[in-house]
Amino acid sequence: MYFKHVRSLSFNQTTNYGYLHDLFSKLLRRKGYEYDHVFDIAELKFLERRRERRKI
Repeated sequence: MYFKHVRSLSFNQTTNYGYLHDLFSKLLRRKGYEYDHVFDIAELKFLERRRERRKI
């Protein structure tokens, strides 16, 4: 559905971001993921910094 939508856009058309957001939100819920407002990369960096501090 995602690719079908974006491939159907002409050069001058604007993406329907609300539609894409809903599409991915539904997919994540269906797969059992929970939106916790934390990006994985932020969590990884936090854990890396904590590990580094413990080494000192």
